[in-house]
Amino acid sequence: MPPELSQPLATSGTVTGVLDVATGPPVRTVVVAVFEGPVAEGRPQRMTALTGPGPWCLRGIDPGVYYVIAAAARDCWDQVSRAVPIRDPAAVGCAGPLEVLPGSVQSVRIRLSPWLPARVPILFPLPCVTAPCLGIHP
Repeated sequence: MPPELSQPLATSGTVTGVLDVATGPPVRTVVVAVFEGPVAEGRPQRMTALTGPGPWCLRGIDPGVYYVIAAAARDCWDQVSRAVPIRDPAAVGCAGPLEVLPGSVQSVRIRLSPWLPARVPILFPLPCVTAPCLGIHP
């Protein structure tokens, strides 16, 4: 069988990146998600949760044009009550638009900086809600 026929057809793309944090209060939980628009709303195409700055990778992204939005929280896990309060993000960052093609790999660098409501609209469950659902409890 010719080698090209034995290879699976790549129907999705990958977005990788590095997350940096500007000076300011330390962040403990960061959600990085791929959205179809510049506003973090609805269900993301893919997402991951981090416990601080560093590299990340999201695979299996359908072809299209996307924005990568990262939202961080400072203290979202109450060690005493084991409660998960809902809070505004401490810091946000975004990249895009990015065109994801089948088999492509897009790389971005996102720098988190203090959140202002007009800077990056967040209409998506914040890290305080999302991270514990993913099994991350800082």
